[in-house]
Amino acid sequence: MPARRHPLPGAAPFPASPRRGQAGQAKAAAAAGGGRGQRRHRRAPRLGRRAGGVGRRSRHERLGAGFCARAGGSLASPVRGITRAPDGPRSISFAAMADECIFCQIIKGEAEASFVHQDDTIVAFMDIQPITQGHLLVVPRDHYVLMKDVPDQVAMRAFRVARALASTSEATLAAGGVNLFVADGEVAFQDVPHFHIHVIPRYSGDGFGLTFPQSYTTPPTRAQLHAVAAALHSAEPK
Repeated sequence: MPARRHPLPGAAPFPASPRRGQAGQAKAAAAAGGGRGQRRHRRAPRLGRRAGGVGRRSRHERLGAGFCARAGGSLASPVRGITRAPDGPRSISFAAMADECIFCQIIKGEAEASFVHQDDTIVAFMDIQPITQGHLLVVPRDHYVLMKDVPDQVAMRAFRVARALASTSEATLAAGGVNLFVADGEVAFQDVPHFHIHVIPRYSGDGFGLTFPQSYTTPPTRAQLHAVAAALHSAEPK
């Protein structure tokens, strides 16, 4: 059975880091060809892209909104609030950020943001490190950590605002489409403990995409799908 088509292909990879370009290769060649009289130093691994982790950033950036896809369109390495561990990405503890929620600071006027929308319930502002031009965040004024915590009326208002801003992005920024994304929970790459919706305008060749596990190419049987559906249906709130 042929593999299913990737729904969000990233057509253009991000440019290579200058550290890994020709200059970096030249330095490596010079080091390899050095004489015995030259002293060689081994540097400790840095907290950066080479070490697979997160570089040193300002407090605002560490707690800032959003996520970022790297070359190849993978969502496996969001940059803010994520550190590498042997068993996969780990986000900064929600408890560690509970007393300094950057979104609450922005809403209170204690931190700077570029606002797109404000009403009594919802605000929307530009992501501090946008994936594409126009990437913004839709955020409830009140502090709710997870989507399940958000009251129905607030959630409906948030998605209405997100839908309206998605249309505005297409009309104003000439985007070819829009992704709405919710990172709900630490394992799902939520890096700020305050529910929010990403509105990400899409452009041809923008380099952003998704990767899937190998199991994606082998769909489950209908019986397996029925079993999961039955379990979810029986647990659904009535």
